Amino acid sequence: MADAEHVCVYCHSRFIENNGLDDIGCFAAYAGQFYQFFKGILKNVKDITIDADHLMIISPDEGATNRAIYLANVLGVDMGMFYKRRDYSTIVNGKNPIVAHEFLGDDVAGKDVIIVDDMISSGESMLDVAKKLKDRNAARVFVCTTFGLFT
Repeated sequence: MADAEHVCVYCHSRFIENNGLDDIGCFAAYAGQFYQFFKGILKNVKDITIDADHLMIISPDEGATNRAIYLANVLGVDMGMFYKRRDYSTIVNGKNPIVAHEFLGDDVAGKDVIIVDDMISSGESMLDVAKKLKDRNAARVFVCTTFGLFT
C-alpha cells in the first residue's frame, strides 16, 4: 500500500467512528452471496432475530431496490426504500444535490434494519439513511455493501 492509502484509510476510519459506528466488518457481498454477511452477523450479534417482527431490509435508493427485494424475500422479512429527490437544475461539486430523502415502507420502530447497497462513494448518503432510520426509532442499523470508495 502506498503511504497516501494509509492516510486515506485512517481518515475514513475516523470519519466512520466520529459518526457513531462502533464496529465495521468487511467482506464481499456480491449478488446472491449475502450469506457471508449473515454468517458474520449471526456469529457476532447473538441477539439478532431474523423474522418480520424484528428485522427489515432497507434499500438506500432506487438502484438497490432489486437487491433489497431479493434479500427480504430470501429472509422472509419486509423491505423499505429511500427515494432520493434531486435538484436537476443545479450542479454542486459535479453532482445534482439531493434535496430530500423520502422513506417508503412499513414502520421500522424497534426493528433491526439492514441497509443493502452495491457501493459507498462518499458515505454521506449512507449516513443520512442510517440517521433517518434511527430518527424513526430503528433498534440497530447494519450496512451491507460490496465495496466502499469513500471519496
